[in-house]
Amino acid sequence: MKTLSFIKILSFGFILLLFTSCAGTYNSVRPDSYNYGATEFGDGLEINYKHAILKEAGNKKYAKKEDKKDIKLIGVRLKNFTSRTISVANEVEFFVGGQAVNPLMPEVTHKLIKQRSASHLLYLLLTPMVATVGESGDIPLGLVVAPGLAIGNGLVARNSNKKLLAELEDYNLLNKEIAPGETIYGILAVRDVGYDPVQVKLR
Repeated sequence: MKTLSFIKILSFGFILLLFTSCAGTYNSVRPDSYNYGATEFGDGLEINYKHAILKEAGNKKYAKKEDKKDIKLIGVRLKNFTSRTISVANEVEFFVGGQAVNPLMPEVTHKLIKQRSASHLLYLLLTPMVATVGESGDIPLGLVVAPGLAIGNGLVARNSNKKLLAELEDYNLLNKEIAPGETIYGILAVRDVGYDPVQVKLR
């Protein structure tokens, strides 16, 4: 009876671990692929924006971390209607809901919302798991399953985190300049804001 209860508890724990600890793959958010609806104008600039881009792209793991860390990743299209080239980092101010915000650098955003590869080592707790098969006795199933799950999920998390960082760097608005009449696309990462309108002004 004790053995049966232990097996039930272990099985329940195994199922719970599978559903809560599996690494999530990263799906590109591609801010240049959206049909933007929301538009704001300011000082010769036009900004279109889209909230909740991680969730819409199916990145559930990252979207949860985004909410937990009070960060918002916003897809942005920015067009320059002035007669001069504008440096986003030096000349453009961003506002969300009328409040000035400081965009986060890709490295900071990545560090806050990336998946923790080490957490998948918890699968090694399944190593003692055995399967009883008729007269064959116990099969040390955990010795095969646990390391495979730990290594496999760790690699998925690491690869997904690399893709996330690469896209944050590719679409880093603070590295961009906008020539007259040019349109650029980027990811605006900011802290402690809701889903209010996004505006821009020139310094």
